[in-house]
Amino acid sequence: MKKIVLATLLLSCSFLSSAEQKPEWKTRSIEKQFSQSRAVTTKSSTQLASSADSTPMLSKQQAPAQTLAARPVIDDPDFWIYDAWVTLEKDTDYDGYYHNIILEFDADTVYAHASVYARLYLSSGGDFYEYHTTDYFHIDGENSQDSYVVETDLLEGFPPNDYELLIELYDTDTDELVATLDGYDDADLYLLPLESNNHEHRSGGQVTVTTEHGGSLGLCAAIMLLIFACYRHRATGSNRQP
Repeated sequence: MKKIVLATLLLSCSFLSSAEQKPEWKTRSIEKQFSQSRAVTTKSSTQLASSADSTPMLSKQQAPAQTLAARPVIDDPDFWIYDAWVTLEKDTDYDGYYHNIILEFDADTVYAHASVYARLYLSSGGDFYEYHTTDYFHIDGENSQDSYVVETDLLEGFPPNDYELLIELYDTDTDELVATLDGYDDADLYLLPLESNNHEHRSGGQVTVTTEHGGSLGLCAAIMLLIFACYRHRATGSNRQP
């Protein structure tokens, strides 16, 4: 019977541990290209696209956020991500971990023009969690002036840690993965000290409480009074003698 109870407890602990490893994450992002910015829904769009026969279809760009157990491998000579830059901001509690990411990346192609979109992920050494899917945007050959910027506030679900950022680039026409960039390819995407906003510890303000008490001075005063009372008592007794 004891073995059954022990096995049940171990199974329950294992279930709780696996449940804790699946975080609920929430972010808010702003995208921009060519100095035009717009707020966008994070964790992918929820809108449905309609095909020619009016049957609702869901593209990869519109699908729910996903989790990757392994980094993707792609070798498409027609597309690549030339470079990426990361700026970290907003460390409210000054602990060295930031909850705002500004990611800029420059995607290139052999074609004169192409329409693409990107899916962005974060990992702290385990699975990669998608935190944002961009809108469609255009790239022009190897033009360095068409870089794309995504600024993201991590709101929930990212405990303080060093994270790696992964970029997936998709062809809009085919929804095929055509290029990737991660910490193995670019050191700017590796060891990012991050935490979501709900992990920032905010001080509610200091309150100073002053307590008055006798302390050692009060004790000395009490002893002096006791000695004085004894002296008075002895002096009074002496005065009463004939």
